[in-house]
Amino acid sequence: METTTPGARPFDPIRWVRLGVMVALAAAGLWAWQTGLLSGLSLASIRTRVAGAGPWGPLAYISLFSVLQPFGVSAHLFLVVAGLCWPPQWALPIGYAGMMGAAVSAFGLARWMGRDAIQARLPPAVKRWDSRLEAGGLRTVVLIRLVCFTAFPVQMMLAVSKVRFRDYVIGTAIGNLPVLVLIVVFADRIADWMGAWT
Repeated sequence: METTTPGARPFDPIRWVRLGVMVALAAAGLWAWQTGLLSGLSLASIRTRVAGAGPWGPLAYISLFSVLQPFGVSAHLFLVVAGLCWPPQWALPIGYAGMMGAAVSAFGLARWMGRDAIQARLPPAVKRWDSRLEAGGLRTVVLIRLVCFTAFPVQMMLAVSKVRFRDYVIGTAIGNLPVLVLIVVFADRIADWMGAWT
């Protein structure tokens, strides 16, 4: 017969896996910051890496976009790179795939890592808003994306909310599309403007 100390938590392997992933991500982020890897990312460096990948360029681009954007690398930067590397008929679907990959990876990571803990600590007023988001999530996600595009805090907020994954994906696909088209089509002009910032 198994005995437990009163008030002690039962062993939860998923909790330890999440803790391990959080520590690994924190260590990777610290390493990237210390080595200057993230600060070295610019319009020119991303474009050089994508162009240097040859026929694998689109796959390299989508992978970089999906992995780095959820950690704070600007989606605008990636979309300008798409507009500079490929003609619009290729840049739009490739940029769209990268943007959606980033949205899904950010959602999955944040929801898996901390949704339960955050949901348990929400104040009543936020819980009411969260319930409305769950009921009418698609329209809300579209509006949030139209206004905030791929802002990191927005992606994290949506991930830990009760919004359905389907509503999140469809709302993101619709709400982000106008900004994506504008950035890719006007990539040359935006790159000139960003020249002072990259």
